[in-house]
Amino acid sequence: MGFLPSGAWAELAAVPTNALAELPDGVSFEEAAMLPVAGLTVLYALDKGGNLQGKNVLITGASSGAGQFALQLARMSGARVVALVRRPEHEELAREAGAHEVAVDENGAAAEEYGPYHLILESVGGDVLGNVLPTLAPEGTRVSFGVSGGAEVTFNARELYLTGGAKLYGFIHFYGS
Repeated sequence: MGFLPSGAWAELAAVPTNALAELPDGVSFEEAAMLPVAGLTVLYALDKGGNLQGKNVLITGASSGAGQFALQLARMSGARVVALVRRPEHEELAREAGAHEVAVDENGAAAEEYGPYHLILESVGGDVLGNVLPTLAPEGTRVSFGVSGGAEVTFNARELYLTGGAKLYGFIHFYGS
């Protein structure tokens, strides 16, 4: 499997060897297809939180491919992991992937119960982003890498700056990764 910043859909492509990895036994082509983008996006986003050992981490969109990677990697990093899913039927999926707690809510407000969070990996946007932003702990970081729930966000800026040292980071895979 491999990863290219552009041209990956071509019938033939020249790929540097450092952008390729051997497909592990038991991993299908379909599974491997999402690993480079979803997996690396989450890996780089988690890195923005620094040492996660014993820290509270919120993963929004936890039932998505990226969300599933995020739950697993955050848990393996020693974090206390909270998943935010939109539908009750996704709760068990989030727990199986590594969530210690699961908030079920369409707009993200239910995540406040388990906060504050040292790191929030936010892939939904819209109302969810606006509602989870105030749950950042002082010196906390929110990494946004998706807008499946909407690109427009409203939040209370005063709450954000009164949090103290809160960081907002917009992440796109091909910039600074």
